[in-house]
Amino acid sequence: MNITAGDVTLRDLTISGGNDAGVSVSGGATLHMDRCYVLNNQGIGIQTSASAFDIINTVVASNGAAAGGYGVSLGNYSGSPTRFAFNTVVSNVGGGVFCGTPSNYALTGILANGNGPTNFLNCQTDSTTSTASPNLDANYHLTSSSFCRDHGGATCPLDDIDGDTRPIGTACDCGADEYKP
Repeated sequence: MNITAGDVTLRDLTISGGNDAGVSVSGGATLHMDRCYVLNNQGIGIQTSASAFDIINTVVASNGAAAGGYGVSLGNYSGSPTRFAFNTVVSNVGGGVFCGTPSNYALTGILANGNGPTNFLNCQTDSTTSTASPNLDANYHLTSSSFCRDHGGATCPLDDIDGDTRPIGTACDCGADEYKP
């Protein structure tokens, strides 16, 4: 999916199996992405270049097989929005999340694990982000033994990738899924 202009919202979509990037945003376009799966694309999962982004509750997994690409590449952009929060980024070949230089993006509530040589490059993360073994099920949902349960802080989106209310428990869960017993 190549977005080159406008203000585009992607919600409740699966973008999978592409020969290049799953989602590519450029030309000053603005991407709003919520409750999506970006899986098994040969190139980078999500790539922004000189464009605004607001990406939440999204799973980015197993991308970059052909090009060794990152799961997510957030290129240089000094405007707004630039939110990348409460996403699950796992098992991408070239790495998890790359932030352009200099990075002014604060990543919050991210679950990143098992990505190429590194989970983050040039990114600012906070204490609500986890690189611990996520203990996910086959559909990228948290299990009862996941470290991310109640690890995402006090403030999070109102719902998760499934539309379940957040938080359930004493705090928000990191990643795209809120554990539901």
